[in-house]
Amino acid sequence: KDWFGEVFRAEEKATSPEPAGDSILPGMAGKPTESPELATGLTPEKLGILLIPQIVPQVPAYVEYVFPGSPAEKAGIKPDDLIVTVQGKIVRTCEEVRKHLQGLPKDSKIILGIQRGEGFLELELDSQ
Repeated sequence: KDWFGEVFRAEEKATSPEPAGDSILPGMAGKPTESPELATGLTPEKLGILLIPQIVPQVPAYVEYVFPGSPAEKAGIKPDDLIVTVQGKIVRTCEEVRKHLQGLPKDSKIILGIQRGEGFLELELDSQ
């Protein structure tokens, strides 16, 4: 299940000739954020995690929202958590989190290293 399916990452601007959509990039409104290539791999959204919008390069992987009932919620991930590792590999940006997740099999147990406040947690998510 894709926990992101009903959430929009941006609102329609009053002056925009394009309809509101899932994307925050100009010219991309109304187009899905997940391309067919990505549909074969894991994404934060498929785990129930909405990361902060990546409007500039090098955005840290802060969790903006956790979908109720999702694998992320069951694992204990919370808004404002910072994802710092995926399967033990350091990630510095939202894009790096996506790349690491996409390379994993869909039935994987996912281990995310989380910085919460001044503490560090390793949380296990079931990707199914």
